[in-house]
Amino acid sequence: MSYHLYTTEGWILGSSDTGEANRYLEIFTKDLGLLRAHAQGARYLKSKQRYNLQTFSSVKVSLVCGKEIWRLTSALTIILAKDLMKDPARLQLITRVFSLLKRLVRGEDKDEKLYNDLDTSINFLIKNDLNDEFLKNFETVLVLRILSHLGYTAENKDLDGRLFFADWNIPSLALGSELRKKAISQINLALANSQL
Repeated sequence: MSYHLYTTEGWILGSSDTGEANRYLEIFTKDLGLLRAHAQGARYLKSKQRYNLQTFSSVKVSLVCGKEIWRLTSALTIILAKDLMKDPARLQLITRVFSLLKRLVRGEDKDEKLYNDLDTSINFLIKNDLNDEFLKNFETVLVLRILSHLGYTAENKDLDGRLFFADWNIPSLALGSELRKKAISQINLALANSQL
């Protein structure tokens, strides 16, 4: 029996150890949506995949779809998790964002716009030194945009023009307290309505 090999980029949202040396991964991919994959023997010291499968890393993965589960055949790190772990505040922010994605994304549906927005925003976060206020603004904007991509928010003229900018940059994150309050209110309403 032959299996089709899929190769795509993705972010490892979470992982858990199973069996003697296996790892179970939750990967939000560019081409396949959110999937769960089994990495056989990934925790062995001799495994080539051992350091490429860290939670919060961006990876290029090759997978085959078995009867009940995806199986990872290879992985190459694009961005190491350590780039996000240098600062506890950034790590907590990404943990919250990835937890939200795991909660809201259903099934293996491709959502390239959401993936690209997430990928671009995290790369921006890694490359820029943001103070506490800008980190709060970054998280607010990213969460609102995730909810919007997934269809959980209604159109809002007060927010859409300011918070759905094309390029992630520092001037765009200078929200001011009033705009951030409106965005947080929209986020809370969307989360309440999602019932998740």
